[in-house]
Amino acid sequence: MRMSLLLSLVVALTSVAMPARAQDWGEPDSVYFLEPRYEPDGCSQNLKRLIPLRVFSDDCAQAVHFEFTWTGSNRLDTILFYPSGPDSEFTVFFDINESDKHCYAGIGAGLSGCLTPFDGILAKLVFECEMNDSLSMTFGGNMVGNPTGFEFLSMINGWAPTYQELDTQFVAPDTILISAGDADASTDVDIDDVVYLLMYIFAGGCPPWDLNSGDVDASCGIDIDDVVYLITYIFGGGPAPLPGCVR
Repeated sequence: MRMSLLLSLVVALTSVAMPARAQDWGEPDSVYFLEPRYEPDGCSQNLKRLIPLRVFSDDCAQAVHFEFTWTGSNRLDTILFYPSGPDSEFTVFFDINESDKHCYAGIGAGLSGCLTPFDGILAKLVFECEMNDSLSMTFGGNMVGNPTGFEFLSMINGWAPTYQELDTQFVAPDTILISAGDADASTDVDIDDVVYLLMYIFAGGCPPWDLNSGDVDASCGIDIDDVVYLITYIFGGGPAPLPGCVR
C-alpha cells in the first residue's frame, strides 16, 4: 500500500513540468559517490562492495530520485537508504534491471514530510564482486526531464544538484587480510565471531571468508573447541587466536 502511494506521488510530481535549477542559498547542491568499503561474504565467497552516495543540499525536498548505470561483472544486490531529518516514516524504492545494468531509485517523505537539508550519506549501493573486479558507474540514464540522473522534488518544483560526479570507476583489492579469530571478517574479534562460528558449525551458516580465521586453536579444523577458545579469549583473558591451518 505504501509503495502504491509513493508511486502515485512520483507519477503526480513527475507529470508536471519542473525545470531543473540549482539551489543558491548557500553552498551549491552536490552529489557524488565516495570510495567503497569491501566486506567479504563467506556464503558466496565473493566481496560485497558498499558504495556510499553522498549528498549536500540546502533546501527541503519531499522526494529524491536518482538513477545510474554500471559496467562490469558486478551484481547490484540492494540499496541501503539513510534518510535525513527527525525520526519519521520514509518510503523507499528501487528498480534494478540486471540485463541493462540500470537502476532507478528514490526516497520519499510523503506529502507532509520533508527530507531536511543535510550534508551526509543518503544511500549505500551494495554490489557483489570478486577480487580485483572493476566497476564503472555513470550517474544518469533515461529519466524523463533529468538527463543527469539525480533530482530533488518539492511540492512546487524540482531541481538538480549543481555538482554531480557523473563517471566513476572502482577496482576491488587483490587480497583482503583477515585476522585470526575474525570469522565474520568485520575487522574486529568479538562476540559476533563466536555467534558466526556457532551458526556455521551447528546451523548450516555461512563459512568464514578465510577458513583459517575460524580455526583459532590451530587444530586444522573448525569445531566447538574453537568456539570455547574464542570465548575464553574474549571474556576470560585467554590466549589470542592462532593462525589456522585448515587451508
